Formats: sequence, structure tokens, C-alpha cells
Amino acid sequence: MNKVDDIVGNGLCLGCGLCAGIDSKCKMSLYSDGFYYPEGLSDKQAKLISKICPGININVTSPSIRSTWGNVRQAFDAWSTDELIRRKAASGGVTTSLAIYLLESPKI
Repeated sequence: MNKVDDIVGNGLCLGCGLCAGIDSKCKMSLYSDGFYYPEGLSDKQAKLISKICPGININVTSPSIRSTWGNVRQAFDAWSTDELIRRKAASGGVTTSLAIYLLESPKI
């Protein structure tokens, strides 16, 4: 098993698509949680992707440490409760669902 498989298998993949962005032959598959993850990578692809994958290379050793992504205090999983949005929107549809809610409410 390669590092990318470990990241995906342990639920640490962000589904960001960076691996597909650097290798056009990288196959991304839609999983039941509504995210796309890399699948069936060759050893060569996995080696290249392991060098840039945020799930492998971003380390936060303390809740107050400033990392590449900013000051990380907590991290949460979130997704849309609307199945169609969750499956078709980026990153589980959270931003899309929040935007729709705000537009349909008198808040905006």
C-alpha cells in the first residue's frame, strides 16, 4: 500500500483534486460520502502525488501552530443534507447549501 492509499483509506483525503491536477491520468472516483478520491494509482503516480498531497505533507503538531493552511484550532467534517447537492457540488456541497439557504431567507 502506498501513502496515498493510506490517506484515502483512513479518511484523511481532502478530496481536493490536486493529484488529478498534476497528473491528467489520475482517476478520481466518487465515493458514498459525496467526495472524489484518487483510485488505482500506479507506483509512479503515487510517488509524485505523495510529494504534494496536503493529507500527507501538512503537519500540525500543536493546536496553536501556524501551518501552511493558517492557524488550525479545530477541524470538522461537514456536508450538505441535500443528497443531490452533496453529490454534485464541490467538497460535499456545504458552501452551496449555505449560499442557497441565505439567498432563500431574508438574510441577504
